[in-house]
Amino acid sequence: MARCIATSLCMQLAIAACRASSDGHDETACQSEYQSEKTGAALLQVKHRVGATTGEPDEAPWLAKMIRADPWNCDLVVIGDPRKITCGVEPLMGPLDPQNDKCSSSPGGCNIEHANAFRTLQKVGSLPCCPTPPFCAAPTCAEQAAPAPTTCTKRSAAENLAYLKDPDVWPAYHGWGGANELDTLKLIDKLGCRGKDCGKEPPFDLMLDLGANTGYYTEKLTVRKFAKHYVMVEANPVTTKILFERWGNESWKKAWFTQQVPHDPAPTFQVINQALSNHSQGVVDLCATEASMKSTASCEVPIASVDSLVPEKLTPELKEHFTHAQSAFIKVDTEGMDELVLRGMTQLLQAQRGVHEDGSPRFLVNFLQFEWSPFLMSKA
Repeated sequence: MARCIATSLCMQLAIAACRASSDGHDETACQSEYQSEKTGAALLQVKHRVGATTGEPDEAPWLAKMIRADPWNCDLVVIGDPRKITCGVEPLMGPLDPQNDKCSSSPGGCNIEHANAFRTLQKVGSLPCCPTPPFCAAPTCAEQAAPAPTTCTKRSAAENLAYLKDPDVWPAYHGWGGANELDTLKLIDKLGCRGKDCGKEPPFDLMLDLGANTGYYTEKLTVRKFAKHYVMVEANPVTTKILFERWGNESWKKAWFTQQVPHDPAPTFQVINQALSNHSQGVVDLCATEASMKSTASCEVPIASVDSLVPEKLTPELKEHFTHAQSAFIKVDTEGMDELVLRGMTQLLQAQRGVHEDGSPRFLVNFLQFEWSPFLMSKA
C-alpha cells in the first residue's frame, strides 16, 4: 500500500463507489436518483434537488444522515457545545430544513448541523458506505463487500489541483471553516472499523488529536471504533479543563462507552495541555488566534514540539502501547501553527515498524489530516 497523506482539502482518498447496502439501497438506485448532469473523474456526483420538497421518501434518509451523521446522546454533549442548539431537533425539520434555515437570526446562532443542512443543497460527490452504523453519513455497507484494490496509486499534484479547481467541486471547500463536515468525514468513514471483529481490532493502534479543543473530533472517532488508544493535545487551558473532566474522568468515559457507543474494552486516553510548534522553547500568545483565550488570566502558553512529547511525555501505559503500535493516525488542527507542528514531528513521521513484503519501509504513521488556513498561519 502506498503511503497516503490526506488533508481536509483532499477528499479523493475518502472517495468510494456507492455500493450495495443492507438497507435496500444499491448502486443502480443510487446512480439513477442522485446522478448529476456532470460527473467528475472517479466521482458519483450527488446533489439535492434545489426547489424540491424536503422530506420526500426517496430523499429523506440520505439527507437526514448527511445533516446529522452521528446520533449523539444529548445528555453527554458538553454544556456550551453548539450541538446543544439542535441536538433534539429532527433533521429536515424546522431549523434543520435546508430550504428554510434561518439560523443566523436565531438566539443560539448557527452550528455545524445547520452548515450540513445547507451543504446538502450543493453537489456532494460519492459517499463511502457506512461500516459503523449508525455513525456516518451514508447507507450501511453490504455484508459481502467488493474486494478492495491491493494497490494505492498516488495522484499527481496537477491532477489534485485540477480537481480542486473544478467549478462543481469548489463550493465544497467554502463552508464551515473552509471545509464542510460532510466532506471531511469522508476520510474517517472510508477508514472506519470493518468486519465482525470491529472494535476488537480497530483500524489504528494509536490516534493523536493535535489541537483537540473539547474533544469533538475524538468523539467522532470513538463512535467509529477508530483506534485502541488516544492522545489529545490542546493548548487552550480552558478547553483542556473540559478534556480532563471528560476523557480524563473514568465515570464519564464509562457513561460514554455504554450510553453513547458500546466499546469493550474501552480505549486508553491521555490529555496534554501544550502549545505545539517546531521547537520547545518559549511561549506563544494564543490570543492572536483564539478569541476564547482573551477572558483568561494569561494568553501565553509554553511551546513544545510533537517529537519532544511523543513518546517521552506519555504515561507509562501509553509509552508501552506506543512501542508496540503498528499504525497511527494523526489529526492536526492548531489554529495556524499547523505547518510548524508538522516540522516538529519529523521523528514521529519517520518512525518505522519493519518493512513490507516488497522490502519498502512500513511507517507507523500512514494517514495525516491537517488544517490549512493561510489566514490563521499569518496571524500565528
